[in-house]
Amino acid sequence: MPIDELIKVRDHGVTPEYVRGLGDAGYSKLPIDQVVEVRDHGVTTEYVRDMRQLGYSLAIDELVRARDHGVTVEYVRGMASLGYCGQSMNALIRVRDHGVTSEYAKDVKALGYDTLTLDDLVTLRDHGLTADRIRSANSRAGTRLPIDMLKSLAAGGMR
Repeated sequence: MPIDELIKVRDHGVTPEYVRGLGDAGYSKLPIDQVVEVRDHGVTTEYVRDMRQLGYSLAIDELVRARDHGVTVEYVRGMASLGYCGQSMNALIRVRDHGVTSEYAKDVKALGYDTLTLDDLVTLRDHGLTADRIRSANSRAGTRLPIDMLKSLAAGGMR
């Protein structure tokens, strides 16, 4: 590899240790351009290792996609701690893309909605139903409203 290309690669944060770490994780013989891309997208060897420990042995492009969509190790752990273990990476990316954080899921569960699916969380979030809005609606109704009722209220302009 020419020296100017080695300098370019190093400028992108690709070190021999990084390449070795990827290789140790099963991603050996990647083209150098792909290694640079993976590094540029924030996929660290720690991220790869931690995701594997959480049960996600993904193709390198799937790791890049997950990282690009904000699916961090902390996010996966947070969602798992709320009962959303073993979700597909596509499901986690979708939920994250819709603005469902582990804090949001925790806040909604704390209101008594502890059997929500990921789709339910996405629906609530897409309808602008924050934990405060749900709490307020439940308070006005004098009961814990079902998800469908909350969606209907939100669609009708609930404040």
